[in-house]
Amino acid sequence: MSGEITNAKDSIVSSEIGTVHETLDESSTWTLTADTSIASFSGSASLSA
Repeated sequence: MSGEITNAKDSIVSSEIGTVHETLDESSTWTLTADTSIASFSGSASLSA
């Protein structure tokens, strides 16, 4: 398993495996890729194709 986290410019910002906590405001979006793993989620979400 890789711990690579990349930013919007596709630059690696972390390669450590661990726990990440994110807070998004109501105007934010979070795009998950096929290799994304989430242990838990709190809030509201919608799916888009």
